[in-house]
This record gives sequence, structure tokens and C-alpha cells, in this order.
Amino acid sequence: GVGDAKNWLLQTMNQFKACGLRRDDQIEAIPLLLEDDAYLWYADNSDAIFNFETFTKLFLQQFKSTISSSTSSKGGTGTLVTTVPDYSSTSHLQRTVADEIIKKPTYFRGSQDDVHDWLDKLEQRFTMANWNDEQKLRYISIHLQDDAYRWWMQTSTSIKTWS
Repeated sequence: GVGDAKNWLLQTMNQFKACGLRRDDQIEAIPLLLEDDAYLWYADNSDAIFNFETFTKLFLQQFKSTISSSTSSKGGTGTLVTTVPDYSSTSHLQRTVADEIIKKPTYFRGSQDDVHDWLDKLEQRFTMANWNDEQKLRYISIHLQDDAYRWWMQTSTSIKTWS
């Protein structure tokens, strides 16, 4: 999509903050949000990107010159034109996170896992996807394995609410 790299980055950071997403989870979410040339740039530089701050610095360096050239020439062929998704709302981020919740579940197996840590991570993802309690209950089983899944199969009919 068409967009200004700095504004996209600031908007994305604000959305991460609003959802309470930790920095290490933020850097994991970034490649899911990039499109076209920006994604290719990320894939090419991913070995040098160790944290969110490094990503921010390199991203702005890469696309800074494109910002001024694409804003000064309307309809110009700046690299940025097909680079950074343009968010007029957070729906794209929510759809992306919802897809990730389903395609790449955060698994909980049972007593060998830390239930509090797992629930914190899962709640962050649910919040980012803007899911209601009904959606959470509908998809929770894909996040369970082994003993936890067996427990869910035995008790799920009696569980009526998420909270």
C-alpha cells in the first residue's frame, strides 16, 4: 500500500503500546505487517535486526530518502509507493494478528508449561486482534495440546464464558 514510513512506524508503535505488546513480541509482529518492497527489505536485512530499536533505525534509514521524494512528486515512482501499508484504521493489524492466532497458535501443553506466561501472551494477541469472549472460546482449543487439550475436551461443554 501507499504510505509514509515514519507515520506508519509511529502508528504501528502506538498500536503496539495500546495493546500492551512487549518489545520482543513487537519485533516478531513486524514482518507480518510489512508488504512488498518493505517485506523484501526486511527479509534481506533480518540477520542485522536484533531488536525493535535496530529495526526502527534501519527502517527509517532505508525509507527516509523515499519519503521526501515521494511526497514532493505527486504520482512519482518512489519506492515507498508499494512499500509500507497505509493504515487508515487498525483493522489490517487486527486481521493480521487474528490470522496468526489461528495459523501459529501459542501452545499450552499442561503442567510442564507456565500457565500465567501463556495466558499473558495469548491475551495480548487476543487484545490486538480485538476478539470478544465468544471468539476466544471458539479458538482456544487450537492452542492446547496433550493434557491441556484432553482437559478441554472433557470440560469445554460446561465452560460458558472466557472470564
